[in-house]
Amino acid sequence: MNIHTWRGSAGKLFDVHLRQGRWVGSVRPEYYGLLMFAQAAPPGSRLLPVVRVNRGQLRSWAVLDPHRSLRVVLINDNLTRARWIIVRPPMASGEAQLERLDTPGAHARKGITLGGQSVGPRTTTGLLAGSPGVTLVQPVAGEYVVRLAPASAALLTLPG
Repeated sequence: MNIHTWRGSAGKLFDVHLRQGRWVGSVRPEYYGLLMFAQAAPPGSRLLPVVRVNRGQLRSWAVLDPHRSLRVVLINDNLTRARWIIVRPPMASGEAQLERLDTPGAHARKGITLGGQSVGPRTTTGLLAGSPGVTLVQPVAGEYVVRLAPASAALLTLPG
């Protein structure tokens, strides 16, 4: 992996500086997206085909994790309009967990959370802090219905 961290780098994920004898960092919004994708596809996962009815500004990926749980990443690229997404897995096997990647707006540089947690404006650990927030979603007639805010994403995990 090649991560650019030099000053002024457009693709920079984080900044780290030595301040008063301690390393202090801050992360960019893209960092949260990479954390979500790392959760969505843990080692040993297998990418699955996805049938998209409405391609527009909605994107989705699905993986089967090593524990046979289905993980679906949903992304709303629309900057102003919330969207409803219906996920129809081959078999709805009960309650799913929904973890949201939220932001105050499409161009926000702060206030981003993953599952209700944030690294914060400055960090010495790089770990998410705060109370985790996962929503439980029940299937209705074999479908999971998820509302995505503008410029947001979510990870839907169905039990294996």
